[in-house]
Amino acid sequence: MATREQAMVNTVSGFSKKVNKKLTDVDVEYATRKTRLALVVSPMWSVHFPPYNLARLAGITKSAGYETEIFDVNIEAYNFSQQSDMPYNLWTSGGWQWFGGGFYEKILPYLKDFFESKIEQIVSYNPDVIGLTEYSYSEECNQYFAKRLKERLPDVIFMVGGPNLQQVKEDYSGKLIYDYIVSGEGENAIQAVMNKIEAGIIPKSKPEIIEQHANERLNISNFPLPDYCNLDFNLYSVPNGASSEFSRGCVAKCTFCSETHFHKYRQRESTDALSEVIHFNETRGTQIFYFLDSLVNGNLKALKDFAQGIIESGREIKWLGYARHD
Repeated sequence: MATREQAMVNTVSGFSKKVNKKLTDVDVEYATRKTRLALVVSPMWSVHFPPYNLARLAGITKSAGYETEIFDVNIEAYNFSQQSDMPYNLWTSGGWQWFGGGFYEKILPYLKDFFESKIEQIVSYNPDVIGLTEYSYSEECNQYFAKRLKERLPDVIFMVGGPNLQQVKEDYSGKLIYDYIVSGEGENAIQAVMNKIEAGIIPKSKPEIIEQHANERLNISNFPLPDYCNLDFNLYSVPNGASSEFSRGCVAKCTFCSETHFHKYRQRESTDALSEVIHFNETRGTQIFYFLDSLVNGNLKALKDFAQGIIESGREIKWLGYARHD
């Protein structure tokens, strides 16, 4: 082990602790695969940092042997819109126009040619599977992309997942478009879908809905490192920044908050989070990390261990996230 790596391990080893009990591990087994995956995030979502959710999934699929690429249409559309003659900024004041039919009436006339150029890039990658992440704002845009891509790539398998699919409603129009719908955490689900496709297994009925059990909690420690593929960090509003996660779920059960019902709380090992932060600081020069957690201080001791590890690493790293103040 290199001297620098050994020094890092020595720094973080004192902060290691056992993971939560009753968690489902995410096991990744490498093999030579032929199935190619394109992961796509379409507008509208945050433009501050590269998409951590897709980097996390790409880290898993690439570690399993699947060639994977990420297409962040969202950030490229945002940057394009800043130089166009659009009469409003859809990423700051026009969120409501992305759904309820607004996408086709208010947005597509300005961005259609740009979207077609992105569709051409995805087609040129020649994927076997296209996975789209979906928020409520991106539902209509996703379906536009899926329909256009199906016209160009009729044999490609389409899957979709994300916060908008936490509950798959009966009238969800994507049921007529996608082959697989993932509801819940995606790290094991995406492997299950890719392994089926690699083996030539097709859904008996479409869509096949892969729904996480309400009481299942994935162990979010010891995943493969996130892989941002060929994404250019300089495209984002915080060009030396990236996202990460320290926990999932929330320790509180506030009746007014929907996030408390998405996932049962579990904490990532502080040494695991610290290793990820240091890795991207070394390899990408990343200095700012935004933690996506519902709250970073659900386990105060683990948070203190992480913060102390940052201090002892001697690196110029700044980080932020949401905390619950009692």
